[in-house]
Order: sequence, then C-alpha cells, then structure tokens
Amino acid sequence: MNSDHIHLEKIENGLSNKLIYRKTEKENTIIIIDFSRDIEEFKNFLNVYEILLKVNISIPKIYGVNQQQYKIYMQDFGNDRFNKIYNKDNLYKLLKLAVDNIIIIQNETNLKNLKNLKKYTFKDLKIELNEFVTYYIPNKKIL
Repeated sequence: MNSDHIHLEKIENGLSNKLIYRKTEKENTIIIIDFSRDIEEFKNFLNVYEILLKVNISIPKIYGVNQQQYKIYMQDFGNDRFNKIYNKDNLYKLLKLAVDNIIIIQNETNLKNLKNLKKYTFKDLKIELNEFVTYYIPNKKIL
C-alpha cells in the first residue's frame, strides 16, 4: 500500500468515547471506529448492527472487525449526518423519515434479538439529558 495515497481524517464523535476516522485511499473511503476506550460500546454496536441487518433499512456495511483492537471498518455514507443536513426547510421531512424508520425497526424486530442489548433505564435518560444541558445547549448558545 503506497502511503502517498492514504489519508486518515478524524471525524467528530460527539460525547462518545469511541474515536471515528475516515480513511481515504485513492478514490475510496472507509470509516474506522475505534472502541478501545469503551469495550462495552463495541459489543453493543455489534449487537445493534446484527439486529438492524435483519430490518429493511439502509445501514453501512461492516467490512471487517478487529476483536483484539476493538476496531470496526465500515462503509462510508459520507457527511450526511442528521445534525449536518438539518435545516428548517427539510426538518419535517427528516423527522418523518426518522419516525418511519423507527416504526419499520419496531415492526420487523424480533424481541428475541433484543436480549443482548443493555436495557435502557431512567438513569440512562437522566445522564443523556444532563449531557444535552451541559454540552449541547451551551455549544449552540441556546438560552
């Protein structure tokens, strides 16, 4: 592999402990997710991925998993993250798409497939709400 044709770009990971990179080699790009700082999140990611594979929605393909380094190599869908493409003109369209996908997942998911997932608790909700208030609101300068 010629190093002149390889570029590694760090991608914003929000409040997560995982590190996300985009690897560019010539015209091809892949996403590398490094979970070495949170092994539980690595396991949860793979569990959710297995569940979503069985549902009729589009998700990035996993090309490879390094179990020793807790890294996942996957398809790059580009920069079309919800918070990047959001604007007032298409908010309804994006929210409707999100809700439609949640309905598809709920209708097609077998409850047996969910047994490996960590149960979402009220404590988890409080932690996420605290992160929202502590980080998102000040970052967006919301009063």
